[in-house]
Amino acid sequence: MGIAAGAAVISHSHAHSLVGRLDSTTDDIARVLVADTGHVYLYDYDGSSFTQALDYTVAGDPSWVAFREPDLLYAVDEWSCDVSLHRLNLATNTGELLIIATGSLAAVHLEFNHEGTRMVSSAYGGQAVDVWDVADGGLVLLRTIASPGEPGPDPDRQTESHPHQAVLDSSGRFFIVNDLGTDSILVIDTQDDLFEIVETLRVEPAGCGPRHSVFYPAGTPTATHLFIVCEVTNQVLAYSVAYTGSSLSFDKRQEISTFDPRFPPPTPNAAAAGEIALASNNADLYISNRLTGDPTDSISHFRVNPAWAEPLALMSLYSTGGQLPRMFTLNSASEVFIANQDGDGPGITVLQRNPDGTLVETPQASIPMSVFGDIDEPAPGPKYIKQIA
Repeated sequence: MGIAAGAAVISHSHAHSLVGRLDSTTDDIARVLVADTGHVYLYDYDGSSFTQALDYTVAGDPSWVAFREPDLLYAVDEWSCDVSLHRLNLATNTGELLIIATGSLAAVHLEFNHEGTRMVSSAYGGQAVDVWDVADGGLVLLRTIASPGEPGPDPDRQTESHPHQAVLDSSGRFFIVNDLGTDSILVIDTQDDLFEIVETLRVEPAGCGPRHSVFYPAGTPTATHLFIVCEVTNQVLAYSVAYTGSSLSFDKRQEISTFDPRFPPPTPNAAAAGEIALASNNADLYISNRLTGDPTDSISHFRVNPAWAEPLALMSLYSTGGQLPRMFTLNSASEVFIANQDGDGPGITVLQRNPDGTLVETPQASIPMSVFGDIDEPAPGPKYIKQIA
């Protein structure tokens, strides 16, 4: 299935935490946004250490947030129907609640359109996709779109539809929505502000549970491929993409495990693939693996080549230093920011990316799990992380 020869076995070594204070005169400081239950944090990061600039208390569980320059922060509450808007002032390191609005139950993801005037939330618990008017710094619910389709065969995870993520395509016209509960991808056309479902792709294998996806290539006006990470079966699916005018069409090219089949996870029935990210070089793809049963969970590295019959090849797996890496992101400085929700290791791990896409497994920086909550409690760690400035 396209797995590269000599793929490395995951190592579980990790270094001690590197939390320190920054020199305020340093110009080259990144601003990193982190969220966990009840909190949004802002960190200053100098390439080797973090300093906490803000611990802002919010209601509920902001498991996903979206920052809009220069100072607006939108947040879901995975425990309720609320979506909130805050002012996050990067100059004064302060937060202020502006609006709480009611949408569908248990949103878990937010995505803006290209113009920043509309925002789509995927309501895992509400079986729906909400469209919000966010023009002029507002938050007004415009439309709720029920996610249709028959549930998949998994009796525990697929009793109903579960929209998990909306992704804007490269042209800016279409959102595709990954529905974990129905094994389907919805194509929503935004033309003339209609936001209508124009296509539904039933993905296979049945019971795979599509969670997150990414269009390929990055930085182009149209996409040629869509890579879908499946949470339930721990696979990534590769589809070629064609533009038909009023919709998108898809042709399946490949399905491949997020694990090396020679070294399966100790708990394959519990393991759950998580986040997916494509590097800006359009050659390297990364996926997080959770609940593996190993001492630490992992990030899988794939090479991408659309000229191959099967465009993805698994190269290696790397330790996250902790467990439950629900989210990770790539930054322009060739680093991977990883949020570990659990485990004895750090809550935040930063790994360096080499020019060939491999990762340096010894952390470049980290933040202890104890910063985010009682380490004896289940999953006290962060759920969201992203560099915003």
